[in-house]
This record gives sequence, C-alpha cells and structure tokens, in this order.
Amino acid sequence: AESGMERDFKEDKIEGAERLENLQELVTLAARYDTLPPGEGLEKFLESAALASDQDELKDDKNAVRLMTVHASKGLEFPVVCITGLEQGLFPYAREGEDKDDQEEERRLMYVAITRAQQKVYLSYASYRTVFGSKNVTEPSQFLSDIPNHLLELEMPERLGKTIYLD
Repeated sequence: AESGMERDFKEDKIEGAERLENLQELVTLAARYDTLPPGEGLEKFLESAALASDQDELKDDKNAVRLMTVHASKGLEFPVVCITGLEQGLFPYAREGEDKDDQEEERRLMYVAITRAQQKVYLSYASYRTVFGSKNVTEPSQFLSDIPNHLLELEMPERLGKTIYLD
C-alpha cells in the first residue's frame, strides 16, 4: 500500500486485478517467514524462491517428480498425474466479471490435465485453504461432478477431505 502499487493495480482495469492477486499471493508466501528475524526471513524467502526451477531442466532419464502448471503440461504425458487444488474458485479459477467462455476454457484445461496421465490420475481438493492469509472452507470443484462415479475410487469416504483416484 505504501509503495502505491495496490492503488495503481486497482486503477488498471485490464490487468490490475490479476496483478493485485499475484501481489497478495506473494505477501502470503512471504508471511511464512514472519517469525524469523527480518534479515534472516528475507534471506530464507529469497533462497526458497531461488530453488524453484523450470521443469525443462529435468532430464527424461531421471526418476523425479515434475511440478508444473496445466498449461506447461500440454503435449506431455506421464505415467501418473496428480491434480491438486480442485476447489471452486481455484480450479475452476474464479475471476471477477467471468463469462461462460472463461468457464469452458477452465473445463478444457481440466481435460488437458487429466489426459496427461498414461496410467493413473490422482485428483484432490482441500476442505480448508489459506488464501491471502485467511483460512477458508472450500467446496470441491464442479469439474469433479462431471466425472462418472463408476470411474472414481474414493479414499476413506467417511473423512471430510477425500483423495479421488481416476483409472
């Protein structure tokens, strides 16, 4: 707020809302280091950010987990795929002023994500999620209800949180 970035982003009607959300998420990530002394907290935060690497740097012959966005996964295939964050407002992502075309694009991205798996897909969602510093109760993504029940295997259905397997 003191830098004026928040005000500028709120005034930008084209990309401002998205940029403000990115800034708020950065603040949420940085808040994880608030318990450390300022210099040490900043150093640890920057160190953590520097450890993030591009999936292209991984060699195909390595036995490793690749963490990527759905967009980055297009055209690739993996034996096992885990899709997380399948909650309303997250996937599909809720935007202010969203229209039907945006919703269908999110549905296409879900299809892309699922079809990256050669053998098994793990679909998961959180019952609670901390967003911009606030703990919120979440609802499962509407996209989960698009999948026929006979294709799903629920893990521990008596628990509030569920892991869903799709073979």
